[in-house]
Amino acid sequence: MNSLDTERVARLLLQDVVPTLGERARAEVRRLAAVYADLAADWILNTTWPVCPRHPRHPLWYDVDKDAWCCVQDSDVVTPLGGLATLSPPSS
Repeated sequence: MNSLDTERVARLLLQDVVPTLGERARAEVRRLAAVYADLAADWILNTTWPVCPRHPRHPLWYDVDKDAWCCVQDSDVVTPLGGLATLSPPSS
C-alpha cells in the first residue's frame, strides 16, 4: 500500500536493537514500526497536504531558504513555517 517497507525496517532494526539493548527493546521497536507505518500511509495517501489555499489541487512546499510554505504554481510565500493554522480554507 505504501512505499515504506516497515516490516523490513523493523526486522533490520531488531537485528541491531535486541543484541545491543536486550529483549526489552523488542516491543518498543514493534510499537514504533506500527506508528510509523500508519503515519507513512497517511502521508503517502494525502498528496495535497498542506493544501495550497490558492490552488487546492496541489500542496504547498516547504522552502528551507525562505523558512516558509510556498505555492509552487505562483512561486510565492504563502505562510511562514508554523503559520498553516492561520490560513483561510482553500477556495474551491
